[in-house]
Amino acid sequence: MPGYRLLLLLAFLAWMPAGHGASVTTAWNPSPGGNAAGYFLYVGKSSRQYDIKINVADSTSFTVRGLPNFSTYYFAVTAYGAARAESAFSNEVGIYVSGKDEGNGTEVIEYHDSLLNRYFVTADPLEQATIENEQAGRWRRTGLSFKAGGTVAVCRFHGNTHINPSTGQMYGPITYYYTPDMGNCNLLNQIYDPYIASMEFERFDFSTTPAVGGNCPPYLTPVYRAYNNGYALGIESNHRFSTDPSAIQEVVAQGWIDEGVRFCAPQ
Repeated sequence: MPGYRLLLLLAFLAWMPAGHGASVTTAWNPSPGGNAAGYFLYVGKSSRQYDIKINVADSTSFTVRGLPNFSTYYFAVTAYGAARAESAFSNEVGIYVSGKDEGNGTEVIEYHDSLLNRYFVTADPLEQATIENEQAGRWRRTGLSFKAGGTVAVCRFHGNTHINPSTGQMYGPITYYYTPDMGNCNLLNQIYDPYIASMEFERFDFSTTPAVGGNCPPYLTPVYRAYNNGYALGIESNHRFSTDPSAIQEVVAQGWIDEGVRFCAPQ
């Protein structure tokens, strides 16, 4: 793409306190001419073969958090224009994530905001401690959880945190979304727009094994998903993930949609 060319990509590795996965911080020169609408950061485990593209909007740095250990990751950046046409790739940077830290937490804990009737899960021990010390608003533990571990890292998105100048509020939506499907993850990154309500990539939260045809092998535990049908109802969307079918039926009785098995957790 004429006018969109990146000059240099740099990356460095930082280990978080025990209980977190490794974080890799990347930074790059802005596209010459200043006419790029934003940037995609590509990440993969093979050189020039990338699994995920992260839409970082107009930022020229990004920290990829929650990367599983014992792998080499490769990073490159493209600039994109208003129509999302992309430049050629920047230089590529590879970095090895060793087992120096303890990895992400091993338990994915569910929390609920009773006023908004929204659910949230996290395997991050520091986030868990913050919520359970009642330092994160109305979120409270439901008593349900499932184990982390599997073949792929789960993308975690939250609502757009940029401020809408006409309202002084975040564009939102005020919700989180999780997917182990890299196609789904990349689609959300492709359509993310910092100037409207949309979903923004935050981090990799935990590892899991995707379900195949809505089923898990007998040695793994099905994780079900329910959707509050927010789009059709004109309210902010939210999902509940649980290994407990009765928890799913609890919200289905409130009008949520049972979306079946989405991924598979260790027993």
